[in-house]
Amino acid sequence: MLGDLVVSAVSTEGGWLETPLPEELATDLQVIPGVRSVATARCVPGQVYRGQRITLFALSDGFFDAARYGAQWYREGNSVAAARALLAGEGANVATALADRFHLRVGDAIELDTPTGSVSLPIVGVVRDYASDRGTVIFNRRILTERWGVKILLPHEVLEYHAAAIDRAFAFTDAMQLLVIIVTVAGIFDLLLASIWERRRELAVWRVVGADERAVRRTIVIESATIGGLGALLGVAVGLITAWIWIGINFPYLLGYELEYHLAFGATAWYVVLAMLMTVLAGYGAARQATRQSVLQGIQTQ
Repeated sequence: MLGDLVVSAVSTEGGWLETPLPEELATDLQVIPGVRSVATARCVPGQVYRGQRITLFALSDGFFDAARYGAQWYREGNSVAAARALLAGEGANVATALADRFHLRVGDAIELDTPTGSVSLPIVGVVRDYASDRGTVIFNRRILTERWGVKILLPHEVLEYHAAAIDRAFAFTDAMQLLVIIVTVAGIFDLLLASIWERRRELAVWRVVGADERAVRRTIVIESATIGGLGALLGVAVGLITAWIWIGINFPYLLGYELEYHLAFGATAWYVVLAMLMTVLAGYGAARQATRQSVLQGIQTQ
């Protein structure tokens, strides 16, 4: 690049490629006393073209001045006409490596797949560029923004973006957890009712020997709370083991990413409390059902 000063990031994305800088930096540099002009460039590796991964080199309008490079940069093509087409976003330069590999010449069109569909750009120049050994396509940065939807994020914005994506991916788990709790409570309620129905004689004998209805109900509620507590502890243990398997084994194997293991204490406590509350309420309902029948009917139960 031609210029008195080149500004890039300290960190890199991998190898020689610097981490993208925010677009606002160009505006901040422009207002510094003594700065005549600021031009920006974005290098995007990994674009697939005819089965090969090439590099896109998107330049701002300030680069497309024929006087900046001149004819010596071009192996093929007219530097003035090419600069005019590049400035208008109506053409692209290709590196000599790309032209030789795929037999491209000035006047041909190069088709690139983008997130918004295929884009075809006429080749206005074959230039000496060494950003990629597989070849480079050089065009106006406006095309990259419009067709690839490329945007530059600060580190905290990248983290927020990925955190939001993960939250969306796991949003359905809240509904699943609530469904599990409903099913669990229904199962406990059914279990308690069945147990109480089979123990009608025993509960009637309790009342005969002096236990009042409140003592019987309290016993049943304590029983249901114990079942709920044991179930919650077992659920937490199974959840921890399952989460560790997914985060420590499945994710790295399937996606290639390693995630840190952090227990969601707030959500865990909330669902444990909710499960305990629902089981206690279910136990109280079963207790009321158990004490509705008379003592005589309970004793006569076979």
